[in-house]
Amino acid sequence: MAPNLPHDDLSHQDLSNQDFGFRDLRGWKFNGSDLSHARFQGANLEQAEFCGALLKQSRFCGAQLEGTLLIRADITGADLSGANLRGANLRGADLSKADLTHTDLSQANVQESVFQGCIGLSKDAKRDLKSRGAILHSSNSDTQWWVETVVVPIAVALIGSGSILGMLNLNKVPIPSAPPNTSQYSK
Repeated sequence: MAPNLPHDDLSHQDLSNQDFGFRDLRGWKFNGSDLSHARFQGANLEQAEFCGALLKQSRFCGAQLEGTLLIRADITGADLSGANLRGANLRGADLSKADLTHTDLSQANVQESVFQGCIGLSKDAKRDLKSRGAILHSSNSDTQWWVETVVVPIAVALIGSGSILGMLNLNKVPIPSAPPNTSQYSK
């Protein structure tokens, strides 16, 4: 059960593993708090503040997070399925490996937010997030992009023009052998 505190500012506290589910926490402040593994299922968190908060593997299933500030929050591995993040500010937040199935991210500020390895995002949703400044790929994906869009087309063009094949055929040019030993015939 969540602590019964007389105020709505729970910033810079260790609140990991707490249960805030189905509570009205509109406008509450959790800035800089450790809320790892906390449960917020069905909670009303509209206009709440989680700036710089640690929310690793927290559960926000069906929570109302409309207009919530999650700037630079660590939300890795969190379950946000069915949550409403419409108009939330997620600038610089890390949502890697989060479950975003049926999550409303419309009008959310996702600039510099990391969505690496998330589940529940369609290709269209990923394209939309990327167009709004989100980071959706890892360095492995960067390498794959370079190979697919730069290296392969250049290799195909060079092979098609014969340039690479010409270079490969250099190995097949016979190397002249040593001149015959004529000393036996000169006597």
